[in-house]
Amino acid sequence: MIGDWVKDYNLFASFHIKIKRYLHPDKKEMKNLTKKVLRKLLEAIDPSDDFHRQSYSQEGEDLILSQFIDVQSTQKGFYVDVGAHHPFRLSNSYIFYKNSWSGICIDPNPETKILFEKFRPRDIFIECGVSKEPSTLPYYMFNEAALNTFDAETANLRNGLQNYKLLEVKYIITDSLSSILEKNAPKNKKFAFMTIDAEGYDLQVLESNDWIKFRPEYLVVECSESNILNLQNNEVVSFLKSVGFYPYSKTGNSVIFQPINKS
Repeated sequence: MIGDWVKDYNLFASFHIKIKRYLHPDKKEMKNLTKKVLRKLLEAIDPSDDFHRQSYSQEGEDLILSQFIDVQSTQKGFYVDVGAHHPFRLSNSYIFYKNSWSGICIDPNPETKILFEKFRPRDIFIECGVSKEPSTLPYYMFNEAALNTFDAETANLRNGLQNYKLLEVKYIITDSLSSILEKNAPKNKKFAFMTIDAEGYDLQVLESNDWIKFRPEYLVVECSESNILNLQNNEVVSFLKSVGFYPYSKTGNSVIFQPINKS
């Protein structure tokens, strides 16, 4: 009788201790419990997830660049991102930043500067528009910030399209790309790549650069109206050919260029 009582008591005590440990675990027990839960969750995930590659770009431009550029190299590179928009969303440069790269990011939206200073402090962020000459230009701002543009025609076409609405027009200070880079780029720094997404204003941005002095190894430019068949007739492609770049790869809206003399 007493033996049965002792056995029942020991069973209850053991159960009570286990319950107490799970309700009030110490740090080590909590860590082990977390590992067990995560292990079970990972077992439930589709095993094909082990083979996917994460992209932050709109159409995988960052993954195409990483085919040419060793993003994990110990020699950390430098980039220029014009029309940077957001630290992560639709970003051609963030996957490189995650791997300890840094660069110059340019965008005229004041809200963008706050985000970059918080989440990408290694970058040099320039709150400015880019145009052929220093100026103050109307900047068309939408309820979808990725559509903001200095191009009036592009703004008119997009206003009212699907759920996009023009919210306001601000006058923004602009400068040439060559001037911005002259003032902010580290001396003798090579640009591994430059990415330009100016929503219909891309040609003006390109024409504002000194392509002899500031010449990246690879260049990504939005050519949204182009396809493979008419690519040679695109004004952006024609201009870049005149300064020694040729199209090497293409996504739906972007073209990746490299210098003609690059092996």
